[in-house]
Amino acid sequence: MKLLEALHTGASGIRVELPAGLAVAKDGEDGAELEDEANGVRWWFFLAPELRLELGAPDASELELAMRWYARAMFDDVFRATAGDEAGEPRTADPDGTPMVDFERQRVGGAAALRTVHRMAYRPGSEIVMAHLLVPLERGLFEARAVAGDALTGYRTTSAGSKPWWWFW
Repeated sequence: MKLLEALHTGASGIRVELPAGLAVAKDGEDGAELEDEANGVRWWFFLAPELRLELGAPDASELELAMRWYARAMFDDVFRATAGDEAGEPRTADPDGTPMVDFERQRVGGAAALRTVHRMAYRPGSEIVMAHLLVPLERGLFEARAVAGDALTGYRTTSAGSKPWWWFW
């Protein structure tokens, strides 16, 4: 069964109702990619039965620290892949600077979930923001990911070597 049908019916362990107007770019068994052209947002949905996320663990404060590290590493990777020689230092060169915009534990349909929002690029003419919604399931992990930005089209088509830009995530 393709993922979008499994999400629509709830066969995946989570039921997701998508708004009208999203164009399906890919729909596989464990991943789907959609585009909201009107709003300039690219969506990805993933179902990973082998992954686990414990949001109520005693070391839960370490989760935010790990997510901040992840956001910083992604920001630096994107900076290196897209910045020209005149770009200078990334904003993360300042140890107090962080690309993390939001980190929030929440409930989705009664289930514990984690939402993060972070910048992937942030300089004049190029701002890209990524949001994640992670929902632990009985059999794995569901992720909804959205990327938007003023330079998204150019960013989406860049590559790092032979790998597409999304390879790192």
